[in-house]
This record gives sequence, structure tokens and C-alpha cells, in this order.
Amino acid sequence: MSMSAQARKINKKELGFIHHFIPSSRKINDVILLLHGTGGDENYLLNIGRRISPGAAILSPRGNIFENGSNRFCLRSPNGVFNIDDLKLRTEELADFIIKASERYKFDLNRLSVIGYSNGASIAASVILAHPVIIKRAVLFHPGLPFIPRTPLDLVNNRVLITCGRHDTIVKPGESVELAKLLKQCGANVEIYRHGRDHELVKNEILTAKKFLES
Repeated sequence: MSMSAQARKINKKELGFIHHFIPSSRKINDVILLLHGTGGDENYLLNIGRRISPGAAILSPRGNIFENGSNRFCLRSPNGVFNIDDLKLRTEELADFIIKASERYKFDLNRLSVIGYSNGASIAASVILAHPVIIKRAVLFHPGLPFIPRTPLDLVNNRVLITCGRHDTIVKPGESVELAKLLKQCGANVEIYRHGRDHELVKNEILTAKKFLES
């Protein structure tokens, strides 16, 4: 996959994740954080990120878990349940990475938008629930419901687009809908888009995400 000559692939030791950082080609330094699904890597969503937000800076880490030949951001058992202890650890790990990256690459977290798919969308949702001020705008493609907070949250400053497939065999569509309801109950501005396919991303999802982030 070709990238700008300015693209940098950074060793894991620097900020905690192997990742790409591609500077913005605009004067306004919008930043897109890309979080791949199971089996992806730091290259997986680059083209989609460019289609959704052309010219924005891109920060794209590789999940630190390598299980059964696949990269992941957090563990999930075969029956679809998140490993809560691991989820807490990985949520803090990603939150710490985002803060360190904002300092290292000198971008404002208020200019950050997240695009996550499947496992990446679920860990992004977990960071939103644990640290609402770190991720304020997010596109979550086919997320699971990571956990239900024990105390009420104030998410009035958060905007989230959630998409799901009505026949998804990887993440039950009901989980994505329940996550949308939870975020709304906490005051977030939430939009939901459903399509009639399985777990794959479809063209209209990409177009919907583009309109969402442009609005």
C-alpha cells in the first residue's frame, strides 16, 4: 500500500504501539485515528481513512495482541464476551497512546476523530466510556458493547456514528444498537446506520461516515 513520502512507521518502543503517522496536507490539523479489526494491521484502514477524510493527518496503530495469527486490540472469547480484565488494561493502554501521540505529533485532541472497525470499534467505544474527553468524535463500524459503566456518564460533548449489518454473524447487530442506546442515555449525539449485509463494510457506510465527519 503506497503512502506519502512523509509517512512514518514508528517502532512499538516509542509510544507503545507499532503505528503509522501521516501528517496532514491541510492547514487545519484534523487527525484521524484508525483502529483496525481482528486480523488487520496499521495498513488495513488507510485507504478508507483517506476516503472518509481526505487530507487529514492519520494515526494508525497495530493492535498489541497477537492471537491465533491475528492482531487485535482486546481479547474476546469464542462466545463473543469480552475479557473484562484484559479490556480494562487495553483501554488504558490505548488511551495512554492517544495522549502521548498528541504530544509527540503536536495535535489537539479536539481535532481528533476515530474510525474503528469491529474489534477496533469496540476498543474505541471502551475508551469513550472510560475517558470521554479523549475521544469526542467517533465512527464505529460494527462495534460490540464493551461494558456498562457503573456510574452515570456525561457524554454531551461526544458525537458518535454507529453502523451495523442486519445479518452480521461476527458482532450481533443488537450489541451495536445497545451501545447506541447507552451512549444516547449518557447524552451523546448518536447516529446509527444499518445495512442488510453481514460484517463487511459497504459503500454506503463509508459515504455515511464521510458525511458524518464533515458535518
